[in-house]
Amino acid sequence: HYISIQYLNQIHCLACGKSTSKSYNQGYCFMCFRKLAVNDMCVMKPELCHFEQGTCREPDWGMAHCMQPHIVYLAWSSGLKVGLTKPSQIPTRWIDQGASEAVAVCQVASRYHAGLLEDYLRSWYNDRTNWRKMITHQGGAEIDMLQEAQTAQERVKMASLPQEVMSQVQYMPLDIRRFEYPVESFGPIKSLSLDK
Repeated sequence: HYISIQYLNQIHCLACGKSTSKSYNQGYCFMCFRKLAVNDMCVMKPELCHFEQGTCREPDWGMAHCMQPHIVYLAWSSGLKVGLTKPSQIPTRWIDQGASEAVAVCQVASRYHAGLLEDYLRSWYNDRTNWRKMITHQGGAEIDMLQEAQTAQERVKMASLPQEVMSQVQYMPLDIRRFEYPVESFGPIKSLSLDK
């Protein structure tokens, strides 16, 4: 289907609805950007979580979103990457990222623990997707995902992370998921800024 997007010269905060001249963190006014936990640095870098230190901006939000089990996974989008997500977001997260193949490696007790493992695995795997490369790549992974997932599990077993993290790691059965996207052709690859 064709879609049409029209910019109405208005930006409203996703949280409070206030009109704002500039959007912060993809949709918030400056005040909500500063006060809401969803905009804290640990959302992008979960290894920096400070919930247990009692300094979370919104502890109830932290309990509901961060202090829940999370999956550490490998996916092939623009290349092999490591990531984390809630179990309820599989396979949605992988499809959102345009993965052609993905596999859950392990599950841990919280987003913070998953962030520590993801940070550790960054020594071997990228944690970003190159969206230009992703949307022009056709076909599956260019590597053996099962072998990579087995290797990742072995690497996790050798991690020197706190005992509270390592004692709660649950290794997942390695079920490779494959995705195909019905893209027939590509136009010019460029990003768009609606407010420009």
